[in-house]
Amino acid sequence: MVAFTVNPNSALYSQLQRIAEVFNAELFNGELPEFVFTLQRGNTSVGYFSPDQWSSTDGVLASEISINPCYLAHYSLLQLFQTMIVQHLFCKS
Repeated sequence: MVAFTVNPNSALYSQLQRIAEVFNAELFNGELPEFVFTLQRGNTSVGYFSPDQWSSTDGVLASEISINPCYLAHYSLLQLFQTMIVQHLFCKS
């Protein structure tokens, strides 16, 4: 068995966060609220956006951006983010 030199969770989530910050700054003028990334299987979608799904212990809400990990091997993170941006635009209140 080969050991990871970098924690795979840290590598994935830091890359997702970095891309999200660039998209937020460049496409949305930094106006998107904070959100939580989740990885979920079970449906045929690449991912989805769900507003105000998470709450901190002090009641602050955060939206969820979910990615189906089955697609990580077949699509680039850029393609996954394109899906999330489109979903955000259509789910925007």
